[in-house]
Parts: sequence; C-alpha cells; structure tokens
Amino acid sequence: MIAFDGTPLPGTDQKVSASFNLAGKNLSGTGSMASTSEEGVKPKVLRCSTVLAMNELAELEAITELVEATDDNGERIAYTITNDLAKSMKIRRAKFTGNVEVTQDQQLKAWKISLRLVEVLSVAEKKQQQLDEQHLQEKAPPTSSPDEHLVYLLRSAEGQ
Repeated sequence: MIAFDGTPLPGTDQKVSASFNLAGKNLSGTGSMASTSEEGVKPKVLRCSTVLAMNELAELEAITELVEATDDNGERIAYTITNDLAKSMKIRRAKFTGNVEVTQDQQLKAWKISLRLVEVLSVAEKKQQQLDEQHLQEKAPPTSSPDEHLVYLLRSAEGQ
C-alpha cells in the first residue's frame, strides 16, 4: 500500500518500485580505462501502479485530482509518502512527474494506472545545500555592516 499525505492510492494489485541514478561521466575517452567522474546521487524515483474496476470512475477521478493538484503558486504538490519501500529508501516527500498512464484492459474490465513520483528535498539534496551554504560562508569576508559587504561585492565584480 502507498499513501500520499495520508490518502491511500485506491485500487487493487498495487505495485511500488523505486530507482535512483548514481550520476557520473566516463573520463576514459577512447581508452579502455574505467575512470568516471562522480556527479552525485540524483533524486530517487517511485513508480506506482494500481488497477481499478471500470465502474470505479469516482476513484479514477480522485487519482487524477491528486496527481494534478497544485499549490497557490501553481507548483505541483509535494506529498508525504507512506510506504514501506519508500521508508526503507528514505524517501519522505515526492511529487508526481512524467507520464501518468491510464490503460483500459478489456479482458479484466478494468483501468490499469501507472504513476511516477520524484523525490523532493532528498538527503543528497539537503547535503548539497549544506555544502553550498558552507562554501558561501567561507568565501564571504567578515564585514561590520551591510554597506561594507555591498562594497566588497562590487569590488569583487570589478576585479579589484
């Protein structure tokens, strides 16, 4: 079972899978070495599928509304995920992304629904934000006033 902000995904025969990419580039050129550059851990992706009977149109509509929901700024909503697989992979929050597939299965007299979510504020993302903030703090000179900091920034931009 999977739930989004406490709302369970309706249907039967539910399946949830997860994946993530360990990004890197091949540095060997035309050689046969296995050198790669480390480019971090990308956000994890959850794939969910469920099956609804063809007469469960209200549930299909509810799924559609859940997937399309946006906040006041027009951004898709990031949901708190409740699922054992997501918990074990430390996926706490995710938002729907990519293709949403709804396929009619005549033999089962059902709708097969596939959804995709991408993790937001992942552990790797939080670590990168902390490193970026630390790097900025190390570069910023100690100043006694906002005006002195502005003068420093202007001089740095001019190359002085």
